Amino acid sequence: MQNRTIQILIALTLIMLIGIGVAQFIWFRKAFDLKEKQFNHNVHLALRGVAERFFVFTNQAVPETSPVEQLSNNYFTVMLNAEIDVSLLEGLLVTEFSKRNLSLDFEYGIYNCQNEQMIYGNFIEKENKFRIGKQIKELPKWEKDNYYFGIYFPKKNHELIAEMDFWLFSLIVLLALLGLLIYTITMILKQKRLSEVQKDFINNMAHEFKTPLSTILVSSDLLKKPVIQKDTEATNRYLGLIQNETLRIKEQIERILQVAQFEKVELQITRFSLHELVEKVLNSLQLVLEQKEAQVILSLDAKEDLIEADNIHIESMLLNLLENSLKYCDKKPIIRIQTSNTNQYLQISIIDNGIGIDKKHHKKVFEKFYRVPTGNLHNVKGFGLGLSYVEAVLKRHKGYFTLKSEKSKGTTIEIFIPHV
Repeated sequence: MQNRTIQILIALTLIMLIGIGVAQFIWFRKAFDLKEKQFNHNVHLALRGVAERFFVFTNQAVPETSPVEQLSNNYFTVMLNAEIDVSLLEGLLVTEFSKRNLSLDFEYGIYNCQNEQMIYGNFIEKENKFRIGKQIKELPKWEKDNYYFGIYFPKKNHELIAEMDFWLFSLIVLLALLGLLIYTITMILKQKRLSEVQKDFINNMAHEFKTPLSTILVSSDLLKKPVIQKDTEATNRYLGLIQNETLRIKEQIERILQVAQFEKVELQITRFSLHELVEKVLNSLQLVLEQKEAQVILSLDAKEDLIEADNIHIESMLLNLLENSLKYCDKKPIIRIQTSNTNQYLQISIIDNGIGIDKKHHKKVFEKFYRVPTGNLHNVKGFGLGLSYVEAVLKRHKGYFTLKSEKSKGTTIEIFIPHV
């Protein structure tokens, strides 16, 4: 119920923030449209003023209809009825634009009726209104046979947005806030997941220790009874149980400490045969293999099996993998161990017929304390440290491994260690 509530709260928070972001964007767009409308209006007024003053200078009657027409978002034309003087036009443009506080870069071109083509005026920069600028691509031709000039604002949108600094700043702040919230939620979920995993680890550890401790407690209580003390065979049997369970607890503690302290421990590098180490590990598992009626098929075909590594950690790594193959199997285990030489690596493959790992768990199995759900195998014990330890060992030995597994189809783990 608690997890469900947290998920609902996170979802509602994200929806609200996204809604605010969309609303802010719409407001920004409307403000930009209003700014653009005001700009276009001022340009119309300025160009109309240029035309009227031009008509006065050329002793022409001012037309009743506006000579200004906007052909596109940033291109305006002004219809005149006489040949246009470039110097006069440029002076009028600069003057009228200054009156309207139009400080954008622009270029103008003049249509020549004699040769029926657009000729260039200047490119005017806002920093220097009378600077002769470079000529750029030809302005669009207006399909009317008369004298006219065109005004083009190449950076109109950019300049208008730059003038809306408050709106732009608020939008950036909101987006940054949204990103920060998403990051915070992600970190909270990760911490929550870590807390759950650690809780599972503690529960598993308590379960692992509870059984042998119960056995030790019962055995020690029985040894207190005079009847048992007189029976040498029974006494030895209970003492043996206490010793075995104590060793079991000691082994579990050592394994946890081994994984926890591995990154800080200096590796003891020696040269040894991996084939001999595999056989040593199998001998140590002989009793478990017999109990499980497991079949082990060896194909140690690597011609170069010498490696330089930490013998203890490589042995623990192999032991982890083989124990997993035995534990996570709902039938008689069949384990294939194969070796070969691949470029500069010695490859060892461990293939089993166990319950397999669903693909959705493949990335998570390398996390500390993570345990894949085992379906009907409710009695499988462990701490979820196996594969994370394997990955850490290989990383420090400049090796790597691959995992190939599907649910109910077994698991194949290929290990690559640099050989001598």
